Amino acid sequence: MTAFPGWRTTAIALASAAALALTACGTSGGSDGGGSDESAGPYTDIKLARTSSLDSGEINDVVGPLERGSTYDLKMSESDIEDFQSPSTALQVVLSGESQIYTGSAISILQAVQQGLPVKIFCPQSAGYDTRIVATGDIATLEDLGKQLDVPIAIEGPGGPVNMLMDLVLEAKGMDYRSSDFTKPTILEDNPARLSALLSGDVRVTVLNAYQIPTVEQELGKDNVHVLSNIMADMEGGVVNAGYAASQKWLDENEGAAVAFCASVLDANKRLTEDFDYYKTMNDKYLEPDMEEALLRQNWEAISNEHLFPFGADSITKAGVESLVKVAVDNGVLDSDIAFDDAVNTDILKKAEALVEKNS
Repeated sequence: MTAFPGWRTTAIALASAAALALTACGTSGGSDGGGSDESAGPYTDIKLARTSSLDSGEINDVVGPLERGSTYDLKMSESDIEDFQSPSTALQVVLSGESQIYTGSAISILQAVQQGLPVKIFCPQSAGYDTRIVATGDIATLEDLGKQLDVPIAIEGPGGPVNMLMDLVLEAKGMDYRSSDFTKPTILEDNPARLSALLSGDVRVTVLNAYQIPTVEQELGKDNVHVLSNIMADMEGGVVNAGYAASQKWLDENEGAAVAFCASVLDANKRLTEDFDYYKTMNDKYLEPDMEEALLRQNWEAISNEHLFPFGADSITKAGVESLVKVAVDNGVLDSDIAFDDAVNTDILKKAEALVEKNS
């Protein structure tokens, strides 16, 4: 197995939003370092700033540029991908021109946009998580849940991912309540703790990973367990959970490079989604130690069944992003609405989708 040695964590002092915005006027990198980038590649001198340690749910971060990049004349190596300790640090590095592309949660990018930083999402990394809203007893539907807002429920603190996911479903389904309306919440930030609370009877409702549902049914009885929502299927389509972003200046001056990078990711997403053997080979190559095949297959089935690695048309939509922004505002994660065009560069995404289709 070939391990991936290039994941080092870098600490850089955080700067203010205003200082970050000023650095955006610095060097842009890319195939020609400036000017309109309408020419063909090769596209070089592109660095990716990540915000977490690599795992099987983010394997497309490396499979795209390193394995599929050559198809689109993109030339990146292991040393061009680097992990940072926080989204703020990674964004600072991108806006200073030390790296060109940032990957992280869509919320972190939207927060940067709201702070006035000149960044835009131009490609999806992940659509979400294979999660379920689950309840026990006489709560069998979301409508039932809305009638029992005093039910013991395990969620996260205000603005937590569990709350956001639940609210994305409630928003899409037209429900008139939100996660903040429950009067007896138990705040549990840890997924195993939420599972334990449900099994013990301390709570009757929570959000769990799909693979945990059989355990709950076995322990509590299948007739007593109700899946109220498959979150990925029920929330608005085209919601981006994590994405790739860059400064508007770099995108303007290096459109061809941005298109090639995005195309490599979309290409990888399709291959990883459709072929377990390819997914396993890539995980074995880039992650250490190797994951057990059963667990790896479980992860792949979630990716494949729920299309967690987006590709094809409508991977990011206006309705999806607007839904995410509304829920983020309601949860206090964002201060106010953000216009779709201020947050997403759809021109590059559409060109990347067309390029993948042409090469398929």
